[in-house]
Amino acid sequence: MDFEELAQSISSLPLSEVGNAISKFTENSLHKFNFSTETKESKATLSSAIIKRFGELISLPDVSFRILQLVRILCRDGDLANDLSEPALLEALFSVAGFGAKTTASAQTILEAKKCCCNLFFLSNQARKEFKWLSELAESIRSVEDIEQDGIIFDLRLVFLLSGLSREDAQSFYDCPIHSALFFLLRKLDNECVGYFNNRYVQVSNECLKALFNVLSLRSAAPGKDALGAEINHDLAVLMKRYVMRPTADEDKEAEFHTNAINLLTLLHPSYYDLLFRKDLTVENSKHIEKDVVVGLPWTCLDDFDLAPVDEILEILSSQCDTTTAKNHEFIRPTLVLLTNIATFNRTICRYIRYQVLPPLRDVHHRPEVGSSLRNKVVRLMTSVSDVSAVAAEFLFVLCNFNVDRLIKYTGFGNAAGLLSANGLLAKYATNRNGESHKEESDENSDTEEYIAVKDKINPVLGCYEPDRPSSTEGMSEEQKEFEAMQLVNKIDKMMRRVLTMPLIGVI
Repeated sequence: MDFEELAQSISSLPLSEVGNAISKFTENSLHKFNFSTETKESKATLSSAIIKRFGELISLPDVSFRILQLVRILCRDGDLANDLSEPALLEALFSVAGFGAKTTASAQTILEAKKCCCNLFFLSNQARKEFKWLSELAESIRSVEDIEQDGIIFDLRLVFLLSGLSREDAQSFYDCPIHSALFFLLRKLDNECVGYFNNRYVQVSNECLKALFNVLSLRSAAPGKDALGAEINHDLAVLMKRYVMRPTADEDKEAEFHTNAINLLTLLHPSYYDLLFRKDLTVENSKHIEKDVVVGLPWTCLDDFDLAPVDEILEILSSQCDTTTAKNHEFIRPTLVLLTNIATFNRTICRYIRYQVLPPLRDVHHRPEVGSSLRNKVVRLMTSVSDVSAVAAEFLFVLCNFNVDRLIKYTGFGNAAGLLSANGLLAKYATNRNGESHKEESDENSDTEEYIAVKDKINPVLGCYEPDRPSSTEGMSEEQKEFEAMQLVNKIDKMMRRVLTMPLIGVI
């Protein structure tokens, strides 16, 4: 059955027979996502037929689910979604979904209506503009009793779509308690489940975390030093600390779960970072740091911090580096951004992170990007083709306290050249190499015996030990050396004549 035939059936058949015609079409189209074979005229004809009789059909218990299923399938197409975004149809649809007038529809029909809304909001700006029931949506989320019901999943997806695609209508998210409802649900999930989150808790949490990120992003984009406000920042820090530390029963789902929590922490105002590392005296397994574990950092300083969240975030970063490919490096960005921000605003934690990522250099015989340590993994990101390379370089530069020599010591000049060039530090490095380079006391203390033993033979470009190589002119006679020198001069002359290279004049 094509669109023209279906439109004719909906327009002309009695109400008692329309349901069968719709079912015949939907049974063959349940898994169809592309209607490009239909013309715009046929799409408009079908949309018009549905709109004219939607009010009648949706009121019939035997037909309501089937007409909603049809609308959901059709709204996978952008043209149809826009054609169906007519105020009367949307009002009736929102009502059945539980927004606006009280609905008497079955749970199955309500769920199907919410699925329709998701498809419409994703593709139709008009449908998003017509939705005025954010407060009712927030109440639906807050009042959920059984998270096993799929309704909560689609409520959260509606928030995600509305907040992510209606950026021009940010004020509506300020005027309703939607963020409060999302925080309430996250606390409920955290309190209900002890230990590992099962797959259902992970699924609901992921939807809630993504929705909350969009909602708070709208708020944080507003002008002001602390756009989120003290209450939201406090709740965000305390709750996301628990979610970052929360394990999942399925390890394959843990990466996405923790990444969503870390995304939210990137919105946290720096003045609230201390809440992430404040010791919870009720937790018996708080991490204790032995004396002199961290070079140059008194153990008494670390004794005041709960370092478990830092270790967990670093572990997440390490796991992301192992599982992320060049095509989806962007998943690593939030973790690097968060660690960079934390290291920038808390110097004590920064020095602890530095010890974990850039410990005293012992492996001096391999390039910095070769190996399985966290240092090796982050250095590899510095030369990736994605934008993550700049974020990774900035992270290591912050850990090195913006010291160029220290950065090159741990990464090699070849890997650090991009960051140094972008920040105008290449000339400074050249000056330091010709004169006395700046060196902090902690650098001297962190030099290992392995590093000191081969320090003079480390190639700064490669960032590792390079054994002496025999001279390329060894064994040549003076005449041969002179001949090779003239060959080189001639080649340089040809390149200059072709303007392939020019002599360096003055100081850059």
